[in-house]
Formats: sequence, structure tokens, C-alpha cells
Amino acid sequence: MKELASISVIIVAFKVKPFISFCLDSISRASGDIPLEVIVVDNARYDGLERYLKAYHPDVIYLGNEGNVGFGAACNQGATIASGNYLLLLNPDTIVQVSLLRDLLNFVSDRDAVGIVSPLLLDGQGRVLSESARVKPSLKSALWKGLGIRKSRYGYYTKIDIKRPYQKIDVACGACMFIKKHLYDSIGGFDSRYFMYAEDIDLSIQSIKHGNTNYLLTDQAVLHFKGESTEKHSWTYNRHFYNSMASFVGKYIGDSYSYGQWILVVFVTRVLSITSFVWFALRQLLQPVRDAVVGLVILWGCQFIWSYWRYGIWDYFGYWTYWFNYFLYTGIWVSSMILGGAYLNSDRRIRGMKSLGVGIVISLVVYSLLPMDWRFSRMILVMAGGIMWISRFGFQQLGNRVSINRRDVIVLSNNNILDGAIAVMQRYLYPNKVNRILRYDELSNLPDETMIVFDMSKGERAIDLIQKYQEHREYVFWNPRTHQIISSMIPHTQGRRYDALSHHNLAQDAYRWQKRWLDVTIGGLSLIPIIIYQISMNGRIDLSRWHEVISGRRTLVGYKNKQSCDAVVALPPSILPCYRKSVIDRDCSDQMLNYSMHYSIFNDLFLILPRYFALIKAF
Repeated sequence: MKELASISVIIVAFKVKPFISFCLDSISRASGDIPLEVIVVDNARYDGLERYLKAYHPDVIYLGNEGNVGFGAACNQGATIASGNYLLLLNPDTIVQVSLLRDLLNFVSDRDAVGIVSPLLLDGQGRVLSESARVKPSLKSALWKGLGIRKSRYGYYTKIDIKRPYQKIDVACGACMFIKKHLYDSIGGFDSRYFMYAEDIDLSIQSIKHGNTNYLLTDQAVLHFKGESTEKHSWTYNRHFYNSMASFVGKYIGDSYSYGQWILVVFVTRVLSITSFVWFALRQLLQPVRDAVVGLVILWGCQFIWSYWRYGIWDYFGYWTYWFNYFLYTGIWVSSMILGGAYLNSDRRIRGMKSLGVGIVISLVVYSLLPMDWRFSRMILVMAGGIMWISRFGFQQLGNRVSINRRDVIVLSNNNILDGAIAVMQRYLYPNKVNRILRYDELSNLPDETMIVFDMSKGERAIDLIQKYQEHREYVFWNPRTHQIISSMIPHTQGRRYDALSHHNLAQDAYRWQKRWLDVTIGGLSLIPIIIYQISMNGRIDLSRWHEVISGRRTLVGYKNKQSCDAVVALPPSILPCYRKSVIDRDCSDQMLNYSMHYSIFNDLFLILPRYFALIKAF
């Protein structure tokens, strides 16, 4: 029997703490008697991942970067210290089959000149991801891909034949790549000029240039919750993609591309990058602008309705006499919804209803403070606000109540430990959508339109089952050791998740958005005072910390000593602490816990305003 070679698993993490435990547990199950080391390179060190790994995965080798250095550069960091004969480059938002590592070793050892080997990639609902295998990009296919045109005669993906156990491919996907360590070193690893999105293409081509053949194993699958560390359809995504495309073509001038083609690609990618930025900005503004227009029309219309109803004439208040008020009140409503998170992806309806209600109350308060000459009628404002609220959320709420699809939950275990997971699902992840709980020991003849819950402490057959029963189902994965839940990805959205900190306000998108908005607003208003203070005191200007706040690498208020408390939602390094004491003791830890659990925008305001001068000095 051949002696088993050692494998170094390199995982690059970027704000995916709820997912990485599932990945590491699946790797541990798949290791068996294979000598294995796991290296995690963290591109978001402030996320609290280091403490988390020490608590739940102490055998993992941790490398932390202060900033995001990119996927390829982070993989190279891990490969530098890796001691294995083989490297498995793996995304943290994956779950591997229990036989993956052994099958990869057997496949490589039985063949000569094997380059990169990748398994089949499945999304969270068991569907094959087309990016499991790609062709070597041509200029046309890359541009068509960049333009988002998938159905064209210029192919970008390789046709996958799942009936064959393996097939030769040009480009393997960076989500899971198995390669010999000496081949990786001889290639030079990933080219760090690519921040992301082209480094796996380049490494695959370099593998072929070294006389090897890349393979896709279709009888091995990896569940990939695609893009959990990336904001989908964002300008940042497009910017990195277009920059990588231009760098890729520039690297292969004289080989696959000419100088003329490179100049064309640079020009086109710059145009597409600017266009994507404009489109992203317009798409972000589309709903607020639409709501503002609707609010203006409603206010203007309610003026005539109330005029005729109350005074018997249509134009009692005049057509445009109070035009400034229309913009003022709709501005208050829309601003309240923006600040309240009505345009975020998660819980946007509920937050929108609340924030618009707050905006209506604020507009009534502002109305009462205006001079008499600026007032038309309070009833017009109440009517318009009510119609706006109903038109924006009321009918949608009614439709959602009618169309709720309650599902049976299938628990593939008799272990009562899953009852805790079901309770969390009913309260946080799928409120009002759990019909009844059924326990099955057999893995056959499961009914359709169900939600299946896996106990990942016994998750050896989870991927096999998902491949078999992918139609009309949603899958939930429960880790009883860490009390984390993740669920299958809905197309074009990120998966649902829950962990011990999910009930903290700072874990919610809306509250984090409000905190980010406050950082940018206070930071922007503080620019001139910062410059004046620095010139008067030091005779020079240093805006490095100010840039960090504006860019999001630092926050105004947070945990001054980020290692001091484990039971809080992680934040970037802060300028001011969220407590007033200078020495961290138990009381201060309690204050940080309270800050994390019950955060509101007023918490930061009450801490910033009395210490505003100290904030200017800290910048």
C-alpha cells in the first residue's frame, strides 16, 4: 500500500466566521488517517476570527493580515509556511465530502503530469455551479462575461459531463484547487498582481505551460455557498474583475494577445469600470429617488383632495404655494428610510415600515415648528404620510401574508439536540414558515417542498443527499458544538446564517449601516477642524486615520482594546472607546457587551458629542 502523503489545507478568510467552522469540521471528517495541517489566512483580522479559532479549532495555524491583501497573495502567505507535499486551496464557505481528500490523493498518485485537480462545485441547493470548470478565456469571451452576457456563442464555461468520473479542463476554480506543493512553488504561486477573480485562471494556465493536465473530478462534490465574503453585484466586484482582466491580458502579450488587443482591453475595461460605478450608484439611488417622486406626487395630490373635502374648492391652498414643503417632507421620509435600513437586503420591509413611520412623526414635529406662513394643513401631511406608508409597505405586507409558503421540516436524526436548531429557525431565520417537524431515519422517499435539517456533527452523507434531493428543497446545516446555523443560498443572494451573536444589534445590517453612516458623516464634518487643529499644534497635516474612518478600516466608537471581550460583535479598530473608563475592568467588559447587544446610533452620538475635542486630537 502506498504511503499517504501529507496535505496542507490553505483557507483564506474574509468576514465569513459563521461559515468557516462548517468547512473546518468537514475537513476534519475527511482527513481520516491522512497527515494534515490547516492554515487559515485572515484578510479581516478585526473580525474576531483568531479568538474564535483558538476556542473551537485550536489545531489550526492562523495568519492574520491587518488589511485585505487579496486572495492570491494570502494563499501565497499560507503556502510559504506549508509543510505538506500537496496543497488544498479551499474557500471558507464550503463543505467537503468525507471521501474528498483520499480520492484526490489517489487520483494524483495514479497518473503522471497531473496539474490542478478540482471537484465538482454545488451551490447551497445542490445545483452544479458552471464555474466548476472554465475554458481558457479569449478576448471575446472575457468581454462578454464582463458585460454580463452569458448566452452567447463565445463560451466561458466548460460543458460538464457528470456521467464521467473525471474530465480534462483548462481552468480550475479557485474555490477548491488541489495541487502538488513543488508544482505550486515552481510556478511561483498565485500572481499577486491580481487582487481577485483572475488568479485561478492564471495558475491553471501556468500549470498547463509546465507540461501538466488539469482535471475536474465529477464524482466528488464540494458544497460552495458562493460569494459569502463578497458583496454581489457591487461596484467593488466589477472594479476588481475589470482590473484583473486587463492585468491578465497584459501578462500574456506576445503569447495569446497582441499589444493592440491589450490597449483595447485596457480602454474597454476602464470604460466598463466607470460604467459599472455609475450603474451601481444609480441602482442604489433608484428606490430612494422613486420613493421621493411618489411622495411628492402624493403630497401634491392630497392638497387638492383635502382642499375640496374641507373647503369645497380644489385650489384653496394654491397649486405651488407650498412647493418647498413638498420637498422638505418627502426628504424627511426618504432620509428616515435610508437611515433606518429600508433599502438594505435583509429585513428591508419591516425596517422600512418602522423607519417611514418615524419619518412621518418627525415631519409632523418639523411642521409644528415652521412659521405659520409655511404651513398648509396638518391633515394633508397625515393623509399623505398614511397613503405613502400603505402604498410602500401595506399592500406588500398583505401580499406576503397571503403567499406565505409554510414548509414541513425534515430532521434526519433522532437526536433531540436539533430541537434547539429548530427553535432558532422558527424565531430568527424562518418566522411563520415552519409548519411541522418530521423525523426521518431513512434517506429515501422524502416528501417534496420540505426543509431538511442536517446535524453536521454527523454530516458524512449530507452532500450525497443534497445531490439526490436538490429539487424543491431548502437545506439547513446545524453545528451543535458552536451553535451556528447556515442555510442554502438563494440565487443572487447570500445564505441565511445564525450564531451566538446574531441577536446583537451590531450583527444586524441596519444597525451596522447606521454606524457606518455616522462614521462617514461625523468624519466628513470633522475634516476642517482636524486640519486646523493639526496645523496649529504640529505644523503639519496627517489625515491617515481620517482616511481609515472614511474608507471603513476604522470606526469612530468601538472597543479600544479589541482583545478585551470575546462575547461582543467584532468591529474595526476604533478612535474612541465605547466606555468612559481609562482602565478596562469587568465593568468595562459589561459596557462593551451592552454596546454590542443594544447598539443604536444615539449611543455613538452620546459618546462623541461630549468628547468631540478628544476625537479631533485622536485623529
